[in-house]
Amino acid sequence: MLNNKVKNVLLTLLVGAPLAFAISFVSDHLNITVSESVDHRIFWETDAIAGPGDYATFELSHELAGHEPVLISKRLMCWEGQTITQKDLEFFCDGESLGRAKTETLKGDPLPLFSYSGVVPAGKAWAYGSHPDSFDSRYWGFVDVSKTKRLKAIF
Repeated sequence: MLNNKVKNVLLTLLVGAPLAFAISFVSDHLNITVSESVDHRIFWETDAIAGPGDYATFELSHELAGHEPVLISKRLMCWEGQTITQKDLEFFCDGESLGRAKTETLKGDPLPLFSYSGVVPAGKAWAYGSHPDSFDSRYWGFVDVSKTKRLKAIF
């Protein structure tokens, strides 16, 4: 017969190890977005590279995002072979609006403007935020699709 100490250790291993694994798995894949720049707030991060129209997470290095690269989530809307056009401050993908760029942040600081009209280069996509104040490709250009992870919207 097993003594109580051995029983407790076995019980901890049988229950605790799977529970710890489950928590670790979920925390590695759950993506919660607090920004209003996308239409959903909770996503499941997959190991797949994002495809046309998918939500995606990727690392952004930009002076307005801070000193260190940050992970952001956007929807990838315009892909290689499609045509980006820019008319004044508004961008279009094959004639569909991708939003109008602003010239200043909400704090009044100047915003850089990505200036581009032409075919989206191979391996690239346009990162789109549905909110008018979204910090997206209007300000920093294309995303390297191979460096994205596909997100499935939960809520």
